[in-house]
Amino acid sequence: HVLHPLLLSFVLLTVFTFRFNVKIQHYGFYILLGMIHFQFFAGMTSKAAKVLIKNRSLLLSHTFPKKILVVATGMHELMIFLIGVAVVLLLMTFKGIWIQWSAAFYLWVIAAQIFFNLGIALMLSVLSVFFSDIAYVWQIFVRIMFFATPIFYRLNYFGDHWLNDFLRINPLSQVLIVARECILYGNVPSLFNLTLLMICSLLVFVAGWVIFRSLEGYVADRL
Repeated sequence: HVLHPLLLSFVLLTVFTFRFNVKIQHYGFYILLGMIHFQFFAGMTSKAAKVLIKNRSLLLSHTFPKKILVVATGMHELMIFLIGVAVVLLLMTFKGIWIQWSAAFYLWVIAAQIFFNLGIALMLSVLSVFFSDIAYVWQIFVRIMFFATPIFYRLNYFGDHWLNDFLRINPLSQVLIVARECILYGNVPSLFNLTLLMICSLLVFVAGWVIFRSLEGYVADRL
């Protein structure tokens, strides 16, 4: 799980540095940090979309809060994510990129993404019980999101094109912007960006929680 974003980051770095001549400071770590955050999102939400169906026999034979399965899936992906972050920080130190005190704000970024991921995961897990194609459609959406998130290019890559506006409203774009500022470049994120990031994440989490709670009682009948 940790090697996948590392290897893909190396491929992207090679292609975009030598083929497209991309000029971004610390570009290798720019991509790697983006890949780790995106993999955290993709892994947690994609697995959550199947978790209730995969555990059908367990849910039908035992009575316990179904959200525990979603949270357990999220915890597993969180551990993989944190290992990836630790690897990135070690590699940065090895390359002479010292971590600044602004990195303390990175904890805020991680917390915001946990809320965001969990909100999406709760929605997908319960909706997939009622709509069997949800997991398949979500896989397609995740592939689209990979290119619609500034993992290997700048946020302003498309200039004044409407695609730039689309990228700005992508919550993962905001996660990567703030994460890179405080980890890679030693800048303190603006209070506005930090607040906006957390508010958006909490709104998604609340929406996911409400949808899950409203449909949870009907899950056993549809499994």
